[in-house]
This record gives sequence, structure tokens and C-alpha cells, in this order.
Amino acid sequence: MAFSPLIGARMNLITKAEVRYEGILEHIDEEGDTVTLSNVQCFGTEKRRLDQILPASDKVHEYLTFRRSQIKELSKCDIPELFDPAIVQSGPPPSKSPHMRAKAGGEPKLTPKIDIAAQNFHAGPMMRASSAVEQSNVLVGHPMNGNGQPTSSVNNSESSFNNLHISDGGSNIVLSPPDHDQHHQLANGANNLQHQQSQQNGMRPAPGPTPHSQTRGSSPSIPSTASFDQSSHGGGGALNGNLGLSDESFPLGRSVSRGAAAVPADIDQDIYVDVNMPPNAASRPISGASALTPHSQHSRPGTSAMQPVEHDDGLYNQIGSPSSNNLDLAASGQGDGYYELDSKRVQSHSDTLNRMRYAQAPGGPTYQARRKPLEDYYKEDSSEGEDELYESEKPRPGIETMVPQDGEQVSVSHDPDVPDSLEGALHYFGTKCARLNCISQIEKSGKIYKQLNYGTLFSKAEQIAVHLTQTTRRLPNPLLKPGDRVALVFPNWEPSQFMCAFYGCQMAGVIPVPCDVPVSKADVGSDDVGFMLQNCNITVALTTSACMKNFPKDIDGEIAHFKNWPRLTWVPTDKIKTGVPRGWSSTGARAQAKEIREAYIELTTDSHGVNKGVLVCKPAVDAHCEKLRYCCNYQRGETIVCIPDFRRDVGLWHGVLATVFTGMHVIFIPYSLMKQDPMQWLYVTQKNKASSAIVKSRDLHWATAQVSQMATNQSQIDLRFLKLLLMTDGSNPWAVSICDSFSNLFKARCGFRPEVLCPCATSTEAMTVSIRRPNSEQPGRGCLNIRALSYGVVKIESTTDDGATVLTLQDSGFIMPTSSIAVIKPRVAHNWKGKETYRPYLCKIDEVGEICLASQATAQGYWNFNGFTNNTFKVEPLSDDGRPIRSEYYVRTGLLGFLGPSNLVFIVGKTDNVLFVDGRMHNSDDIVATILGVDPPNFVFRGRVVAFTIEVKRRNKIVVVCEQRNYPAGENDDTESQAWMQNVVQLIPRIHGIDLYCLALLPRNGIPKTDLSGLNLNETKKRFLQGRLNPCNVLMQPMACVRNLKPPKAEMNQDSGEPFSMLVGGDPMGIPAHGLQGTGEMSDDNPSMQYVHEVLKWRGADEQNNSRLFTLMNSKAIPICQMDAITLKKRAERLAMLVKARCPNPGSHVAVLYPAGLELIIGLYAVLYAGCIPVLLRAPPSLHISTGSGGTAEHAEKFLSTVKVLVAASKVVAIVTSSHLVRSLKNSKEIRGAKPLPPLINADETMRGRVQLENYLPKDGPGSTCYLDLSVSAQGILQGVEVSHAQLAACCRSMKRALELYPSRKLVLCLEPFSGMSLVLWCFLSVFTGHETVLISPQEMEMNPAVWFSTLSQHSARDTFVSSSVIQTCVAQLHKQVELLKGRGINLNSLRNCVIVTEERPRASFISQFLLLFKPLGLNDKVLASAFGCRVNPAVCFHCNGLSTDTSAVFVSKEALRFDRVEVVAKGAPGSLKLIESATILPGVKIVIANPYTLQQCPDLRLGEIWVSSQHNVAKFFTDTPVGSPGSQLNARLDTGDVARDSLTFARTGYLGFIRRTEYTHADGERHDALYVVGSMAEKIPVRQGVYYPSDIEDTVKRCCPNLVSESAVFSYSDMLVVVAEISAHETEALNAIPLIVNAVIEEHNLIVGVVVLTDPCIIPFNPRGEKQRMTLRDSFISDEFMPIYVAYNL
Repeated sequence: MAFSPLIGARMNLITKAEVRYEGILEHIDEEGDTVTLSNVQCFGTEKRRLDQILPASDKVHEYLTFRRSQIKELSKCDIPELFDPAIVQSGPPPSKSPHMRAKAGGEPKLTPKIDIAAQNFHAGPMMRASSAVEQSNVLVGHPMNGNGQPTSSVNNSESSFNNLHISDGGSNIVLSPPDHDQHHQLANGANNLQHQQSQQNGMRPAPGPTPHSQTRGSSPSIPSTASFDQSSHGGGGALNGNLGLSDESFPLGRSVSRGAAAVPADIDQDIYVDVNMPPNAASRPISGASALTPHSQHSRPGTSAMQPVEHDDGLYNQIGSPSSNNLDLAASGQGDGYYELDSKRVQSHSDTLNRMRYAQAPGGPTYQARRKPLEDYYKEDSSEGEDELYESEKPRPGIETMVPQDGEQVSVSHDPDVPDSLEGALHYFGTKCARLNCISQIEKSGKIYKQLNYGTLFSKAEQIAVHLTQTTRRLPNPLLKPGDRVALVFPNWEPSQFMCAFYGCQMAGVIPVPCDVPVSKADVGSDDVGFMLQNCNITVALTTSACMKNFPKDIDGEIAHFKNWPRLTWVPTDKIKTGVPRGWSSTGARAQAKEIREAYIELTTDSHGVNKGVLVCKPAVDAHCEKLRYCCNYQRGETIVCIPDFRRDVGLWHGVLATVFTGMHVIFIPYSLMKQDPMQWLYVTQKNKASSAIVKSRDLHWATAQVSQMATNQSQIDLRFLKLLLMTDGSNPWAVSICDSFSNLFKARCGFRPEVLCPCATSTEAMTVSIRRPNSEQPGRGCLNIRALSYGVVKIESTTDDGATVLTLQDSGFIMPTSSIAVIKPRVAHNWKGKETYRPYLCKIDEVGEICLASQATAQGYWNFNGFTNNTFKVEPLSDDGRPIRSEYYVRTGLLGFLGPSNLVFIVGKTDNVLFVDGRMHNSDDIVATILGVDPPNFVFRGRVVAFTIEVKRRNKIVVVCEQRNYPAGENDDTESQAWMQNVVQLIPRIHGIDLYCLALLPRNGIPKTDLSGLNLNETKKRFLQGRLNPCNVLMQPMACVRNLKPPKAEMNQDSGEPFSMLVGGDPMGIPAHGLQGTGEMSDDNPSMQYVHEVLKWRGADEQNNSRLFTLMNSKAIPICQMDAITLKKRAERLAMLVKARCPNPGSHVAVLYPAGLELIIGLYAVLYAGCIPVLLRAPPSLHISTGSGGTAEHAEKFLSTVKVLVAASKVVAIVTSSHLVRSLKNSKEIRGAKPLPPLINADETMRGRVQLENYLPKDGPGSTCYLDLSVSAQGILQGVEVSHAQLAACCRSMKRALELYPSRKLVLCLEPFSGMSLVLWCFLSVFTGHETVLISPQEMEMNPAVWFSTLSQHSARDTFVSSSVIQTCVAQLHKQVELLKGRGINLNSLRNCVIVTEERPRASFISQFLLLFKPLGLNDKVLASAFGCRVNPAVCFHCNGLSTDTSAVFVSKEALRFDRVEVVAKGAPGSLKLIESATILPGVKIVIANPYTLQQCPDLRLGEIWVSSQHNVAKFFTDTPVGSPGSQLNARLDTGDVARDSLTFARTGYLGFIRRTEYTHADGERHDALYVVGSMAEKIPVRQGVYYPSDIEDTVKRCCPNLVSESAVFSYSDMLVVVAEISAHETEALNAIPLIVNAVIEEHNLIVGVVVLTDPCIIPFNPRGEKQRMTLRDSFISDEFMPIYVAYNL
């Protein structure tokens, strides 16, 4: 006997007689070659066998046994899980638990419970799961059943039950017989085996005999904490000397268990092992009924009488359930002991599994990216509270399930002379009634200008058929063969040519595909039509010559190729003059054409914008025409007026097919004529005495509106002869009022009979679903509650209730004859929480569902879309018990509705138009009708409103787009628009109970249109999501709509691990950094080397080794000025005399005001030679200093005001600048204020007399102040530090050592040299090391972005330092000039270090784009790095580490960063953030990550503040900042308890980051430790109990609308998130960015943007380092200092 992991599971069993049974798998007998099921029900053949049908039976058999040889399929049933919180457990109550055994004379006693953990190990490529096997001496030799109890007999001999395949969710499990040669023998050695295996599994036996439990593997459906008793084990077997343990491999999570042996199964991949899984978890599921039923109630199979069962050879016997005596373990007295798990052993297994996720590397832990299942990233994003709210408020339908309803069964009396097929009818009327009028076209004047009779139609169709299929001299091969597809591209005003081409295709046996006419290459929807034409393999298109003239042409005069369209052969049908050969109708080609069953393919588009071709066969067309003739009472020779499009739907069925089938005369009125004169169809109907008319509700509305304005005697229209007025869209919410108005008005004036007004319900897939019969009884109507209707419940309300919340609905007629309708639960309303699989269950009688039709007059399927075809055209409605109600297939109509009294069909909407939001269904037409009723009523232009849903956080949200009538209307148009929008967003929740997510207003004709000027919903939605809709007003309500944001979580407790060792740049910790000594240089021990101006004197005095220090380039990459040490020394000394004369006091602050250039360097050293302290100030470019009028002068005044603030804050006594800057400052209105500037020293003046310059050395030594670094931070705060001579010299020495600088090297700089690392690189490093520095001013870069590349290639530069703005400029302006630069000979192969100087997180997106774009120029991805410096230390990370940015990048979880944690995830994981490693740390620099609040060192991979210790740390702030406290910024100490470590002093950078040890090693063999900078502490945005970084949100804004937004900035104001976006596109496109920004921030950051400000470019301020000054922008926003384009308040 063998056991499966599916023992106890519900199974489907199909025998070879095609009979299906469903029951619980109880027993598999190998010896008897049988399978036993319990609680079995027979479902019959179920259309699997048509020759002999066995119906289903309601009888439930307790046990049925089947022969294996007669079993065709055995698979597991798909039973949905229970999600009811009221359910405590799925088993019986504790009083009936199988664990309880009642003793003879006392209380029940618990049987011994075994809880053994399986030991998991690897065995080659396959995994095994083994368990301890123990055997009690008392139970050896006793046969056991599945409950662990002895049975009467058992046979362990080898069975012939071989290779039974059982399907479990798509995976096959093969049961094979055990290998008895490998069975372990326990006879005479049970105790030894017991002791041995107990030690292997880490178990210790309890005293006394212990029962045995044997399993392998585990079941994934059993929780890891489940506890199982021995009495609930599935299967049976003998616990004797031959235990039957197989050595074959088992998969974890899907193992096969037997009572006497374990058998192999296929192994799953990527299975997570849980060592706490109980060993008997695979025996039987805990939810199995028999596993929780006491064995005393039912006997096992094989012990009772057997009775034969009829109708099925596979059924072996039927088993009763007489009671049987079973031995109880508790009664045997051998159940007092139990096994206990060794906790240390289990913990060891857990640690092993954890190490499988995190690889242990030598020398320390290396954390690998954890790749978890994709669905785990989204488990926490849904709000459970919102779901519970909707479930509690949801109205419930009744308990009675509807049954399918059939239409009337009529016997159609057909004219025996007329064939009952469409093609036969055409032949009959074309030959027998040739002069009978068939088609008429109406021109603009209302007259008939083209008319065809049936004879002309038939002959013209024959000519087209012959032309398509016959060969000629010019065409040796026919254009088409029978069965090919051909496109019919005809405009709406050519119905006669269309009908000739359509019926010509029918005669030729080709399949016509009607489609719209493409007006231009960029026509809306033409690319989708082209895709369908390619899908149909269409090569020939039929059209008219007039239509071909309007097609766009190429250069050669041929028809242009439309997007996604195949190459077509255009055939104008009006030019075909091919004669019909005699006897053509009896040729072989004609006979072959008649065998083609396909009639035509109709194109349709679903709600997702997918174009599909609906294939309709000829039998369905004939049956449909016959039903239409019966329902509409069409008669031969009658006249019918058709307004809808004749190429699709109702216009095609009635105007083209049914008229020819009946022999009627149809008059087509084009839509363009109806737009000019809405009364035209009434005039045509009266003039031609038409008996029928096919219209839409809009035609009735326009006619009513125009006639109501006429006088009574002016409307001379007689409609008494009209017997059918078919309204094709009678299901919309305004159809009832339109029908009433039209009937009342025209009944009184024109003799119209209301009973001839017949609405119908149609679908492209099911064609006509229902239609009201002419002259029928009073139409059915009802008032439905809108709120209940949104939940899919039909609740009738009285008319006295609030009319705003009541929807009046009219019926759409009766079911079509010989058809059946079933209402099933709609797919659109199912699985909105993603908890269960959809199944087409029938609805309740008072429940709204999707209407399905079973009829011969339906389409066949979708062309080349088998999946869509099966889901739509092969629906089997299920009853409540999950069984199909009928043996026939139903077709989904896409209509939502219900069946009323007398089988009346009520339609409430379409699945494509349903807005499913938060578990509720809202009809878009209802919402549109509500919006059109908002005052003022004429605000919307021509009622053009579309409503659709978009997905935000995996929930649908409603978007409404309207066309504004009065835009633009002047300066006050926005006030009226805002008032109307506020009224709309307040009215929609009151009536429909739902909030609008976005309301957008467009100018006139802004909504995309279809071919017949209809509103193109899919294209509107597509443009909205792509940012191409161009609204003029936008109102969003994300705070009211988005209620499923991930709830804020408290910070998770961190494991107290060993702190990460601090990083020491260049050398291991504990070894001091050694100084370097170059040839010809003084030693670092020389005191003069501590003063950089003394180094310049030393270099200027050595005339023999004089080398060039600086080269300044212009915008054309030409050197304009070069300077060596001697020249620099002389010019600095000359200027120093002038400064000394004006500022005689040593130590005074003197400002140096110059643009970036060599004059700035000269002025800096001149102030040092004069014994003063220089303060560098950035001078504006000459363009901004002009005294002209306009914005340039205003910008210059604002810039000079900033200079005045810096001068006042730095307490300077004089300003050194050039002559033209002196004139500008003196003429400035801002400078000539109440407080004048200090004296201005004109550097271009000639010194009168001579001032003796002494060799000035500060009295305080190298620790005295060298220069004052003053700048404005990214937060808009003025910061200043005093840099000493010793700190500057130490910084230069570290840089020299890092880059290995010597006099023959060149360094290219392109940055702003006014503070931090940029100042040191620009002014001091060349003087200190003697190398040449090539300088490129950022202003030159603005004039020619390629000057930097040209300079690098010209000088073959090895090292370059640039600002982040340079990288952005290259990416933005040179991305299209790569080939041009390559043609100029620019080569970057020599570049080894390209360092981006910044004080913020490296921008990974720009760096990646830069490397990818300019790789063709020879740029290596290993040369780019991002330096890191700050106020307290200008140079922390300096040069490249030889690793590519992708190699050194790490992906971390954004969610973890919000709580100051670092969680490394896989590359590209959802919600991940890419961080790039900062450059290599300078020698002598020590870095530690510390908690900024507790001052303790952070564990590994824990986010904290970066603390730095080095010789070039800043020792003093220029402002009054206390430095004595342990927590001060410049003199901070760790609080770790270690005296040696706590004695070290650090400077707090104010930036957050973390350290990560990588797998890479340095040349000395040490592991590479990477520093990652996350962001500034001052710029963090605390929102929703988390921390967000502005740069992350700004990257999201830039990424979501790259063509609209050039730059953005983010800050918080009044607990709201404010996004300022600079628009690079035209102002008419600016508002497209608002919904894109709001949606992207919600999706990626779980934040709602409160305010979106759209501005012109260059509004966001930047500091000289290229960092955004967000706080300055915030102050400007609050004070309303800049004029935005648009401000959206999403409140």
C-alpha cells in the first residue's frame, strides 16, 4: 500500500469511460491495483462523450474503489481558501478530536504525541529529507493503518501498482513501488537503530517505550508551527522488522509518503526549507475531513462488503462503513513517553538556513542581495482597514440564484422562393427582382444622389469577385484566394461602394475586414488598426478612387505607408470594369468560395485599448438576419432609414445584412449631414414613407431640441406610418428622459406612436442580445438605488425618494428567439483584492452581472486570439455547487444587467465603461450625466465628457476629462473654471459615493475623436498617462481618494551586532600615514612647508626648475593665459603692496571678489603676502553686471545684494577686485544703500610708491587661520569656517599622495573655485605639488559645452575634477553630438580619474547616462567617481578606486532607509534605490558611522552620521559654535565604553551614510570597504513617521516626465510636500506634468504631493557647487516672490 502527499485532498477522477468523479483520496492499494475515494459524487460525462451521455448524480457515495487500469486522469480539485475571520479551525471540535481516546471506565486520555523535526541535508544534485525512525518493541510486527493503529492484516509484498500519475496543480507526482532490497531491517536491532538515529537528528528519547512515526518531506500547505498527533497520520502500513525506508531522493515541500515505504517524486526549484516543519506534515492535510474524523466512526477501505456500481468499468466497488474494532495505543499502555526536540540542534539548522541567504566571506560578513519573491514586495502596500470598511458597508443580494432564461421558440414562416442564406438571397433578388431598390445615399442638400437596385448590386459584386480571384493578362496570379482576408477602407459617406465590395468578397470567398479610413500618418488609432491588419495577414485593400486621392502621399506620389500598417495593394472598386465570364458561378473557384464558412471580421477595441477582430461565420449571419426579420417584422419592399455607421454593429447588421436578406430598401444618412441638420432623418423618413428607422439617442435628443423651438404649424412631419423606431443605445442613463421627451412631443405634433420606439441591447461578440418588439406592451421601468447598484445589487426605490440617488432604468426588450441568457458574476468586479480565482458563477436574481448569450447567431471568436476566444466565447455558467448548468457554451456580451419580470432584459452598463473602484461598480455614463447637470449647464462644450480609471497603488481611481466651452475667455476664466470644478467634486461623492481622483479641463476639441467624431476613450486615457493631453485646468484629490497607502511603521529593533571597524584611508587602522617627499622639494618636516604662500616663494625663487602651474582655457579650448611660479609670485607681491597699504593691520579680513580665473588666484596670494586673511567671494559674470534694463539688470541687482550680505557677515575691511567690477559696485542701487561697502581695492591701479613686504609668518604658527571659507549651504544658511595653514598643508599632502602628483602631471579642472575642495584644487594644490593645472571656467562651459571634452583630448589628461553641473550639461546638450565629437578627433582613452566634486549624494542616474552616452569617445566606466567633502573637512573621498560604477553600486530598500536602516536588495528590485560608492578615502582620514543621537557607533549596514577624523579637519567655525562639549560638531567623541576608542575626536559631517565591505581586495590584500553617502541630515523631510530625501523624490519627478520637466526641487511646508518643477516645454503642455508627478510620487514613495508648482526655467536657485538651495526656494514660495505658471493644490 502506498501513500501520496494528496491523501485527504479532494480529487477529480476521470475514467476511460469519460465519467468524472469527485471525492477525497483515501487509499491507494498497490497489491489490488486500486484507488479509493470517499464522499464521492458522480458528475457524468460532461460533454466529453457524445455517443453515450451519462447524466450527473446527486447521490454521495461514502466510499468508491476504482481499478487503476480504467483510470484516465487523477488530479487535485481547485478549492478556494476560506477567508472568513469567524472560522477558528477547519477540523472538528476538541471533544471529537482524534487525539482523544475514551477509556473504558474513566475520562478520555490523550494518546502519545510525536513531534519530530526532520533533518535536511544535500545529497548530490537532489535534496533529501529524512526523519528519525523509531520502533517500539511492543508494536514490532503489528500491522498499522494510517492513524497509527494496528489493523487486522497487512501485506508488504511488492505490488504491481506502477507509475500512477497524479496531477497536483499542474505538477505530476509519480507513485512507484518501493525497492525492498534497500529496506532497513530492524529485527533483532531495533534498539541500536533507535539510538543511532536519535543522535543523528539531535533528539533524545524519553524514558520508556515510544511509538514510532515515519515520514519524509513536508507539505507546503501546513504551517510550520502545526502540531500533529500520531492518530491523524494518513495511510496505513506495517511497523515490523521491514520498515521499508527508500533511499531515493525526495523534493522538499512535495514528498510522497507510504505506510511501508517512501517513493521518489520530481524536485521543485527554489524551495524554502523550514526545519520546524513537523515530520508528519506530508501525511494528510489538516483540513482533510477524514484526517480529523475519529477512526472508530468509519472503517478503512477493504474491510466491508462490496457492491458493484453500474455505468462505469473503472469503478471497482462500493464500500460500506460497518463499525470495526481498532486497537487503541493509549489502552495498550505503551504511550507514556514522547520525544523532545533539542533546541540547540534546531537553532543550528536555522543558522544554517540563514547562512544560505547571506554568504559568509573570510575576514568578515559579506551581505549579498536578498532575492525574495516578487509578490513579497507588495504584500504590505494594501490597507486592510479600507477593505474591511467596504466589506462591512456592502449591501448583500438575496439567496435565490437565477436560472438561465430562454427566448420564445417560434417557427419562422419563410418564403419558399427566397433562399434562407444571405448569399442566396442576394442572388435571388439580383436576378428575380433586379429593379427593386436596394441602396440610396443622401447628399448634403437632403436629396438622393446615388441609388442602386438589387440587379446593379449583384452585377457589381460579381465584377469585384471576378477581379479578386480570376487571372488576367496583367495579373498572371490572382490577387486573393478563397479564405484570404481583405481590408475594406471606405468612408462613412460611401455605403453603396461598401456594400458592393462586401458582397463581392462574399462571392469570391474572401473574408472582408471593414476598418476606418486613415486621414493622416498620425491619425488616432490608425496604428492599432494596422496591427490588426497585420494579424489578419491582409495584403489587399478595397477603397474608392475619391478616398485614395485624400490619402497622404510620399515623394513619389504613392500612398504613404501608415504606421504599423502592412504593405497593401490598393484597389479602387469604382474603377473595376472586369467582365464576368459566362458560367463563372459554376466554376471550381466559385464552388470553393461557397465552402468558406467565414463571413466577415469586425474590428473592436476593449477597455484596455486592445484591438481584436471578431470572426462571424455565415451560418451565424443567416440565423441573425432571420431573427432580426422576425423581431422587427421586416417585409420585402419596405424602406428603412439608417443613421449608425454601416461598417460595424447595428448599422452593419440591419443596414447591410438584414435588408438584403429580406429584400428591403435602405437609405443611409451620413453623420456629417446629421451634424448640419439634426432634422434630416425625419424629413427623409417622411418623404420616402419609411416604415423603420435606426437611430441613436443623440439623434432623438437633437430632433426634440430643434422641434421644440419651432412653432406648432412649422413642424410639418407625419410619423404615423412609422412602425419601428429602433434605438441602438437605449441603455444609457439619459435614454429614458430622451425617449419620454421625444414621444410626448412627436405624439402631439406628428402622430408618433410611442409603442414603436424599441430600444435594443447589442454586443459585437454576441450581436443582438435583446430587442423590444414593436407594438408590445407597456415598457418595463424601475427606479434603482445608485449606491446599491454600485455594489451590484438591484434595490428598487420609490419615486418619492431623493431623485439624486435614484436611477430610472428602462428595459432593452425581450430575449432574442431561440436564445438563452444567463447572468454571471462579472470578471471586472472579481478578484479586486487578489484572493481567489475567478469562476463564472450565476448571479442571484437581484444581482447585477454580465449577460451571457447562448445562440446560433453569435460570433465564432477572435481572430488569432485563442486565449481571448476561450474566455469570451466558451463560458460555462456554474451553479452554486460549482457544476455547469448546461452543456452548451455561452458568449460574454460585455453588458452588465439583470433579468426583470417576463424575461425583460435591463442593461445598466458595459464592462468596458464600468469604473470599478474599491469594490464598487460605477457606470461611466451615470457619472457623465451627473457632471452635465452641474451649473452652469452649458459650461461643457457639446456635452463632451469622458470618464475612465487609472491604477494608483494597485487601486483604480476615477479621472474625468471635459471640454470647456468658454476657454479662453479672458483674464477671469480661471475663476469660473475653478468654481465649476469645485461643484463637480462635491456633487459626485454625494450622489455616487465616490471621490474623483482627477478632473481635467481641455479647450474645445481637445478630446481625441474617432472616425465619426465620437469621443475616443482609449486614446484619451493613453494621452493622459503619457502626458500629452494638454489640459488648461487640473484639479486633483489624492488625499481623499488614495486611502491604501502603506501605513507608517515604527522603527524596527536592530540586532546588537559587532560594530563595523572604522575606515582608515590608505593605511590600515593603527598605522600612521607616512609623508611623501618628491625630488627637489623640501621635507614635510620643514616649517616653511606648512605655509602655502611660502611654498610659492620657494618655487618662484628657483628659476632653473621653474615650471608652468596654471593654464586658463577659453570657450574654444584655446589657452588664453599661462602662468608659472615666478610670474604668479611677482604679480601677487605687486598686488600685496597695494593691499598692505590699504590694510596695514595683520590678520584683517579682506574679500577677494573675482570670477573664476587666474586673477582670483593672484588676489588670494596677494592677501596672504600682505598678512591678511582672504575671503573668496564669487563675482557675477559680466552679462549680469550690465546696467541695461529688463530682467538682466534685476538679476544683477539681486546677485549684488547677496554679495553685500556676505561682505557684512565676513567682517571684511576691504574688497580686492578688478576695475570694471569696482565701477559696477559703485553704480549699483543695492550697494548704495544705507550701509556702504568697505573700501574697494582696484587691482588694476598702479602702486604709487613702494611698500616693504616682510616675510610674514603668523605668530600662532601653522595653527593660525589661512583663509576664511564662506558660502551659502544647500539649505540657504550662511556657513563659514576658518581653515588654518596646517590643515591646508595636510589636505594638499593627502591629495598629492592620493593622485601621485609631480611636476610633469596635468590636472584639468572645470568647477566653481570658491569654497571647499574646489577652492583647494583651483588655488593651492598646484603651488604645493608643482604640477600643471588646466583651468576651465564654468562660464566658458555654458558657451561651449564641448570645451571640457576638447581640453581633455588635447592635453591627454589623466586626471580631471568637475562639478555635477558639468556632467548634467554634457548629458543634456551633447547627447546628440557624440558622433560629431568623435569626428573631431576627441578621444578620452587617456583618462584615468574623472572625479565629480559635490557635497551631496552622487546622482546615479546622471552618472549612468553620462557613461553610456560618451562611451564611444573612449570613456572607461572605471574612471568615474564622486568625491565627497563637507564644511568640516573639504576632502574626505578624493580619487577613483578602479571599480566601475555598476560594480561598486548597491541597491537598497527605500522603505528601510526611511527608518535609518539599510537593507540590500537585488538589482532592479521594486522599491529599490541605486547608490554609488563615493571615491576612495584620502590617506590619513578615518571614518566612523555613528548614531547622531546616542553618539554610539552603528552596527554594520546601519544608517548613521558620517564622522571623520584627519589632520585637515576644520578646527573652528567662523560663527559662534561651542566646541567643548562631547557632542559638538568639530570635537565629537564616541560613547562606546572603550576608553581608547572614546578618546578619538571626530568632526560630524552632518551627512548620513553607511559602510559596506565588498568582495574586492586592494594590492596589499586587504578587503575594499566602500562608503556610501545617503543624504544630508538637514535636508531630510520627516513625513508620515518616516524620513524622505529630496533627491529621491526629485529623481522620480524627472524620470516620470523627462520631456516636460527640466529640473525640480522638493521641500515641506505646513506638513505638506511641495514639488517645484521647471517646465521646459510650451506652457500649453505644462499642466500635463501635474498628474504624472502626483502618481509617480505616490507609487514610488507612498507620499501625497500637497502642492505642485510649475515655473519657468532657471527659477530654482543653486549655490556655486551646483547644489539646490531648497530652503531659499521655500522662502521665495512662501513670500510669493516668483511668478509660477500654475499652482495645483491637491487638497
